[in-house]
Amino acid sequence: MLIGDNELVGALDFDDTSIGTPDQELRLLCRINEATLLATVSTYEALSGKQLSVEASTVWAITQELAAYSKQLTSGNATHPKFARACRKLNAWLPAGAWGEGQFHCSPTRSRQ
Repeated sequence: MLIGDNELVGALDFDDTSIGTPDQELRLLCRINEATLLATVSTYEALSGKQLSVEASTVWAITQELAAYSKQLTSGNATHPKFARACRKLNAWLPAGAWGEGQFHCSPTRSRQ
């Protein structure tokens, strides 16, 4: 946690550390909510003078959730919390997909059929 003037000004999280563009790195904020992503992009642009793409960060977030969805689905882990999170996010971002419906469900009480 980063503290400045007795206030929380930032947090460092090395759980999903990777080397990438700022657009790629900010994909995780898309999973929190759009307002958080927009505020961070605005601040980053103001401080760095570099322009970022909210759309690119969103595409990276969708790609990450598709990977989590696919990994849990092919492993038969349709009740795993990561699968449920991926279903929620993908249904919000890509509602035409009906993620988790059909043979596999996002409900933690249902299992693979």
